[in-house]
Amino acid sequence: MNNKISFSNRLRKFVDGEANTPFEYFMLLIVVINTVSIGLETSPSFFEKYGKSLVWIDQICLWLFILELLIKAIAFNKEFFGEFRTDSENQRFFHINKWNLFDLTIILLSTIGSLPFFSVFRVLRLFKSIKVIKGIKSLRVVKTLK
Repeated sequence: MNNKISFSNRLRKFVDGEANTPFEYFMLLIVVINTVSIGLETSPSFFEKYGKSLVWIDQICLWLFILELLIKAIAFNKEFFGEFRTDSENQRFFHINKWNLFDLTIILLSTIGSLPFFSVFRVLRLFKSIKVIKGIKSLRVVKTLK
């Protein structure tokens, strides 16, 4: 049991959502590649020439997103969906991990999107880029001019 906890804690450092590990940079690259490939699919002439390659790229990206989700589930275990926290008045409350739920929803809908009728759901994966960008601390700083 102790090894499982330490493995989960070590794994959590790679998928903590701060976009500061090689794994998260790799997943950012996958999000960008997926975004570009989905965008290129909208060009009929490009899709006519490279459609099979774009479909393969899309499927590989989907499987990598599923793998990322599984790694997160292992790393966060029971806290994947949220965790109990204590507020300033010492009251316990359940804090929902909205980003993990967001990822889970997008991946489930994208998996359904593999079926021809539901292909519109694949586009929802583009929203993963918003999550990844939010995790990059240097992009959070907004300077105001006075």
